[in-house]
Amino acid sequence: MRINIFDDVSGKMRIPKKEETFNSYLNKRYVLTYRCTRDKGHAILFDLIVTDDKIIKIGQYPSVADLVIPEIAKYKSVLGTQYRELSKAVGLFAHGIGIGSFVYLRRIIEKLVFDKYSEVADRISIPSEEFEHQKFDVKIETLKEFLPNILVENKNVYGIVSKGIHELSEDECLEMFPYVRAGIELILDDLLAERERKAKEKMFEKFVAQKTGELRK
Repeated sequence: MRINIFDDVSGKMRIPKKEETFNSYLNKRYVLTYRCTRDKGHAILFDLIVTDDKIIKIGQYPSVADLVIPEIAKYKSVLGTQYRELSKAVGLFAHGIGIGSFVYLRRIIEKLVFDKYSEVADRISIPSEEFEHQKFDVKIETLKEFLPNILVENKNVYGIVSKGIHELSEDECLEMFPYVRAGIELILDDLLAERERKAKEKMFEKFVAQKTGELRK
């Protein structure tokens, strides 16, 4: 770990001098650097201001979004164009915007449910107009046989996110964001596993059919 101080005269970062008193460090910008012990090229920097009673973080590099985006990239195949909503939600959260991040999380939940209805509409007895006018938790209940269990069992998450958008503060939404994001990722994990299983089943069935025909000759 290394701490550099921002020099007001030169406009550059420098190592603090031993003879400088504590008060001389107050109300100045510092860069706190952590480096990986295995790879010195891997580092994270925190931009800080020190006051007489607190240390305030005003920035970091890589950002929270930079660190998280690679983790969610696997969901592109499930979300398609909706993947942008997830990356935007993560980006807004990284910049301290809680309510805005909830807007994008809610869109993801809505899209997953409406897409599933379009997929199975001919297998249920609920016409589209009736489905449109159902409350959202009822929509989820209507599709419970086709949606991931984690969403069906926790369908109130939609109401929580909606309340966050319309009634809660930025700080309250920021506090809840990691939990809601984790829930959405669990839903996406189930959908991803289902898609991968279907792909493997199709590949296996094709192989068996092909080899069965060949071996009969």
